Amino acid sequence: MTRKAVTAWFEPLWDEPLPLPKPTMVTAQILIMDGVRLARGAWVLVGRTVARVASWVFTDGESTVAWMAFTTSIGGTPWAVVLDGRAGLLAAVHYTWPDALIQRCHFHIQKGARILLTMNPTLPAGQAIHAILADLKFVWTRRQRRRWLRRYRRWERQFAVFLDERTISTQRTVTGRLRSWFTHKKLRAVRSLFRNALPHLFTYVRHPEIPRTTNHVEGGLNSRLGELIRRHRSLPLTRKQRLAALFFASKQ
Repeated sequence: MTRKAVTAWFEPLWDEPLPLPKPTMVTAQILIMDGVRLARGAWVLVGRTVARVASWVFTDGESTVAWMAFTTSIGGTPWAVVLDGRAGLLAAVHYTWPDALIQRCHFHIQKGARILLTMNPTLPAGQAIHAILADLKFVWTRRQRRRWLRRYRRWERQFAVFLDERTISTQRTVTGRLRSWFTHKKLRAVRSLFRNALPHLFTYVRHPEIPRTTNHVEGGLNSRLGELIRRHRSLPLTRKQRLAALFFASKQ
């Protein structure tokens, strides 16, 4: 059978209605939430328990409004939520499930910090925080958590003045003022990343059953969908959405 014949045989399947999520209660369970980009301006938001996919929805982005609509559509109140820390998702979880425990995804924190630091930072402040970041994966006990936090806080104190350094422009503005900006913007961004994550960085230490990454379940459910989308990147958006819906429906 030729490729053209196979394509023609499968063609009617693309026109069938999109599979819809089955109603699933997540009361007292661990809910792992993430978003997958299908195309420019097109996302699928997904929530899953350790055992199965709970729900998904197609949106045009990861705004607070989009996440709020999604979280309020899920039945029940989860015991804990694992998430990547995007402001919209975090706000939606706090609003919808104010009593749920929150665990920030370590993979997303490490990825975000390394994009800012690069793999081989040249400044002492960058090298020091890079080493602290690398040791995050070894934190499993309360004692290890205390040691890691001491190292991080020592780094903040040691380089506080350095991170406040400003570069002053040699050219004046139209009002005659000299412009200035923070010299080490990326290092400051890394510091902000950690400061924002710290309240929910080590929830798993007290509750080991909570995964510390959103890729924990089934070897990374969203990673597998992302790979599937990349393999079929030439598909139109409607077919990518159908592919994603079929994939998630098979995991319910």
